[in-house]
Amino acid sequence: MSKKNRKPWSVAERLIVAAVVLCLAAACTMVSFFIDEKKEREQANEDFHALESFVYEGDPAQNPVPQEVMSTLPPDAELEEESVEEDEVLLEMIERAEGKTKGADTVTPMPTPPPTAALPSLSASIATQSTQNHTDITPRETASIAPSQPPTPTPAPTPRLPLVGGAVEEKTRYVVDFGGLQEINEDVVGWILGEGTQINYPIVQGEDNEYYLTRLYTRATNRNGAIFMDSGNSEYFTDMVTYVYGHNRRDDTMFASIPKYQDQAYYEEHQTLYLLTPYYDYRLEAFGCIRSSVDEKDSWHTKHFEGKGEFDQFMQTIGAQSLITSSVRPQWGDQVMALCTCTNDDRNERYILFLRMRPIAYEAPEISSVMQASLDSGTSGMVDVPGRGAMQYYAQNDPTWATMRYESRGSGKSRRFGTGGCGPTSMAMVVANLVDAENLWWLSYYSGREEGITFCNCSVNQYFCNHKHPQHTLRMAAEYQNYLPVAIANFATGNNQWNEKSRTSAYGTKPVFMKRVSDAYALTLMVSKEAEDAVSVLRRGGMAAAVTGGKRSPFTGGGHYVTLAAVDDTYVYILDPFLKDDYCKTDKDGILSQIQPGLLRVKLEDWDKLCLYTFYLFEKWEP
Repeated sequence: MSKKNRKPWSVAERLIVAAVVLCLAAACTMVSFFIDEKKEREQANEDFHALESFVYEGDPAQNPVPQEVMSTLPPDAELEEESVEEDEVLLEMIERAEGKTKGADTVTPMPTPPPTAALPSLSASIATQSTQNHTDITPRETASIAPSQPPTPTPAPTPRLPLVGGAVEEKTRYVVDFGGLQEINEDVVGWILGEGTQINYPIVQGEDNEYYLTRLYTRATNRNGAIFMDSGNSEYFTDMVTYVYGHNRRDDTMFASIPKYQDQAYYEEHQTLYLLTPYYDYRLEAFGCIRSSVDEKDSWHTKHFEGKGEFDQFMQTIGAQSLITSSVRPQWGDQVMALCTCTNDDRNERYILFLRMRPIAYEAPEISSVMQASLDSGTSGMVDVPGRGAMQYYAQNDPTWATMRYESRGSGKSRRFGTGGCGPTSMAMVVANLVDAENLWWLSYYSGREEGITFCNCSVNQYFCNHKHPQHTLRMAAEYQNYLPVAIANFATGNNQWNEKSRTSAYGTKPVFMKRVSDAYALTLMVSKEAEDAVSVLRRGGMAAAVTGGKRSPFTGGGHYVTLAAVDDTYVYILDPFLKDDYCKTDKDGILSQIQPGLLRVKLEDWDKLCLYTFYLFEKWEP
């Protein structure tokens, strides 16, 4: 058809072409957005994992147990499959270490005496921790005997500021090493903590109120922003009203808890927050929550008052607008804090939570970590095992860590510890019950990073943090006891002196990490497929991590690690890392009897029905 005879495009055709062009432009924009976001997260991760809660830990048994802040796994969550076969790499490691001939059915360990050189002392602050001890470490097959834990250092004294308002007494004290934080960013001025909420962040103060809207506390550019104080307020929190800002994130982080204070029931359950500063600590008592416009800022944003009359009028204005009813009545002389966030449905409107600041007077306080307020809440604990007494039990689906991402670096998957952490959890129960509690920190000596074992609310390691909260570093033995499954999972994902990744992208967790962990804790390891070997080790006071599998497995109906804790003339006692109410769906022969949550009892005559294929047998090494 010639150009002269070609018909012009109709209106409909032109509209279609325009729509296609617009779609292509939108697609290009979205691709560019996601690429930029990925780069932003990677950059933020490099800075954010440096945040440490440098704390001095008290008795863990006396630490507060706030409400859970981690989401739980659905009851029908599908567990990952674990291999029921022996691992050839692990067998070769053991055979090489013990001088055995390859191909033997059972490998019997004969450890050589550990060297007598002392392990490096663990510092309570990364600011003073030496890295020299790490640079000279070379992988080895035998573990070293560690000395007793070093004493806790005393924090340096801080300047004294005049107190305003009536002081209150508190039993538990949260301690932050602000010196360490301010080495990362000198703009850090405090820390705000709300037990039972997601509010648990450092507070920064910039030269204006724009800078930290799009930067993390480390100054790294990130749209999550930081929790920051009004640039016009005193960095010492001495103003009559101090304003603190943070984004209302849709994933329930940052200041997303503030709008919830519209609900009277929520307010009554979360009336108290805490402000920690380098000078004094304050209890924050919520008394009003309003929704107002930035155009009406003069009615709710005032830092100073000329006298009691102005202060009382301000309080009356807030009370009249408040969406909740409170018995807290700030008086002239009290300080007030206002936490401000956006509404996400109107750019000009804000939610503001008002709290009275009460200086805290401590009397012989129990000291706790700010990170533990968001981590110490779960279903793990002690169980009474017949013939063995009290034993440590851990659940892989404990809400404290169930939703943490459990992947090695470079993994393209997003599997959760609650469904795939049976291997590290089973090993953690072996270690916690065979190793003296004060020596549980030995694992840090074999970590691959000078920071040791670090993790956060959303990942067992530093690689998959969502950049919205600090990393937690395990330092004290008591912390290792609390979070041992996560510590071993961190180790298994590659944070070890050998850079070995037992957590694979194919399936499950390969048992190679068990050899390294047993070396770190001076435990002997034997691998066997014979039930008699497992029974013998249990009778000698040892323990076993066993792999069960097949559709007839009474535990999960598939590949799974369990821990054999004890045996007597009638029963074998098993700790199942996956805690559940009953086993009706999987225990088709009815052989499992749950005598305590997580503790199962099975008759020896039903051993074969357990479908146990491989036993990793552990005992204390005796020179």
